[in-house]
Amino acid sequence: FLFLQYHPDVSKALQADEAFKSIRNAYEVLSDEVSRARYDMTLSFPRATGRSWRRNPAQNSGHDERRRMYRWAELKQRMRSERQNKAYSWYDHQEPYQESSQYERGPFSEVLNFTFFTLFLMKIIGYRASLTICSLIALLDKQLDAGYKMGFVIAWFMGGRGGILLSILIHFTSWICGKNNSNLVAVVVVAMWIGANLARLAPVPQGAVLALLYMSIKLQVDLK
Repeated sequence: FLFLQYHPDVSKALQADEAFKSIRNAYEVLSDEVSRARYDMTLSFPRATGRSWRRNPAQNSGHDERRRMYRWAELKQRMRSERQNKAYSWYDHQEPYQESSQYERGPFSEVLNFTFFTLFLMKIIGYRASLTICSLIALLDKQLDAGYKMGFVIAWFMGGRGGILLSILIHFTSWICGKNNSNLVAVVVVAMWIGANLARLAPVPQGAVLALLYMSIKLQVDLK
């Protein structure tokens, strides 16, 4: 409507030509997305475009406030993106370790083979040599944690039938609970030992002993 109103062929006003050119330039700017975005940035941030606009102090303070809010929002968005990237990178770094740390229980035949092998060596070469070989096999096992390896060393120092029995029990326990859960096994053994000693000194109900054992196992699992 304005474009036709100030057309030189229609309007005979003195400044109709200048008004027509201004309206035409405005239509060209607003019809193009890039020009319209640049025009919006010019109005919002006059200092960034190198143009000086005459405004009163209230308008300047309002534009400064909007500019600070825009920069603060941009800074928060950047910090949020950096935190998300760090979280994703940490998860990607930890996920292979978690997958590799998961223990897959092997067949029970491994326990039987170890038991027969240990008893066979005990009959052939004696207790000490059999315990030495079993302890070396345990120490060379990379999946077995330090707690189980310490148990095999204790079995070697014990010697005799007690050491053989302890090594077989340790191997069986590692098959049941996993090769990296010696802490859980230690908690169970300590709880059973405390319950047995308390039963000798005082008449402790069996339910209390079982509750102590259950809470010890649950606490250890929650800590993991």
